[in-house]
Amino acid sequence: EKIAYHEVGHAIVSVMLKEADPLHKVSIIPRGMALGVTVNLPEEDRHIYSKKDLMARILQLFGGRAAEEVFYGKDGITTGAENDLMRATELAYRMVAAWGMYDEIGPIHVSTSRNNPFMPSQSPEISEETAKKIDEQVNKILREAYEKAKNIIETYKDAVIAIVELLLDKETITCEEFFKILQEYGVPALNKCRKHETTVISDSSSPDAPVGTLPDPV
Repeated sequence: EKIAYHEVGHAIVSVMLKEADPLHKVSIIPRGMALGVTVNLPEEDRHIYSKKDLMARILQLFGGRAAEEVFYGKDGITTGAENDLMRATELAYRMVAAWGMYDEIGPIHVSTSRNNPFMPSQSPEISEETAKKIDEQVNKILREAYEKAKNIIETYKDAVIAIVELLLDKETITCEEFFKILQEYGVPALNKCRKHETTVISDSSSPDAPVGTLPDPV
């Protein structure tokens, strides 16, 4: 049941973000090391991403853990979100220190690899003050994103429960089935469905994405 809430958490957050890739399906059938999976499909092959795109990916990554907290409390959070947290943290660090997306740090590419494995390591060392600013900005990004993801799930809690019940019954549900329930509960989704599967971007326990590439989130 927790796996179902985790995956539906990813999915409900994604459909409420217009920058997220469209939903394709949600499943709790184990695949390899993954206990469940949420599949989203890009509109087209993409090689560059905006700040809004990346924030949407971080929010979606937090959807699973946020759902666990909303429905089971802080003490009910599981280890299933480890990979999600790793990817979200990596994205946030790169937004701040590799892609220069925050004025607080500036348009620079820096390295604090001695302190954090997510940071790029090709550029010169930086001061402790700058490293601290980067950490603070990353922490702010992640905390705010998590609260937004949790708020989405709390706002549409009844719809989440209904979708989870269907998922537990069928084990795999399509985007169309997902959206039918959203409509029944009056959820104003900002995204849409795609019919052909091309990539998996969300699972409860997937392998790490290659460093230096944009992770397939969730």
